[in-house]
Amino acid sequence: MKSSSNSTNNNRSRNNQRRNRYRQPQQKLIGDREFRTKLTFGTTVVNTSGANAQHLIRGNSAYNPAVWESAVRPALGFQQLADLYNRYECKASRIEVTLLNKAGSTSGFPPTDLAKTFTLVVFPSPYVHAPASLQNALEQPGARYVTCSPPRTTGAVRKMTFPWVSSREMIGTDADDEDYKAGVTQNPERVWLWQVCIYSLTGSQLDVACMIKAEYDTLFYDRARVPPAT
Repeated sequence: MKSSSNSTNNNRSRNNQRRNRYRQPQQKLIGDREFRTKLTFGTTVVNTSGANAQHLIRGNSAYNPAVWESAVRPALGFQQLADLYNRYECKASRIEVTLLNKAGSTSGFPPTDLAKTFTLVVFPSPYVHAPASLQNALEQPGARYVTCSPPRTTGAVRKMTFPWVSSREMIGTDADDEDYKAGVTQNPERVWLWQVCIYSLTGSQLDVACMIKAEYDTLFYDRARVPPAT
């Protein structure tokens, strides 16, 4: 009887995990009143000053993901769907970051700056402020990190992939509020963020290139009324 009870509990645990696991929905036809799809955004940034850097990607806005970019640049396909719908909601997002330690890459041989080692820390956050130090960044909930070893070594290029995080996971039932949704010509009034933080382990100046790719599970709704062609 004891063995049977343990088996039942294990089955329940597995079923609960399946129910809570995030699943990417299948796309619907454009003719529906709403359309849910996956959109992709990519960007690159280079840091050659200071001992640390922070880059923010909006976790629930495919309209203008990169906080630091002055011009609005939506995820690929957003503008086309914005012609058909008036509003959107990003249900979830995930991020992939590739970091290159390029210190001394133009110094010839033998290479210089071999002591430069950098750490990349990525985590989702409801706050815009950057952690003051590498130690603070590592303490953030859900933080993941990789260390980029000196240039011209096998670890000089490192990639980190962060799994899907839903808005409901980040902010609970508040994710249903209209403030976390938006018209197709703006960001939501309230956002949560992907923090991409880079730190020098030796206190030396950064000399890195960073490639960021974000994907958004996006629901478009409130179908626009398009006048017939004349």
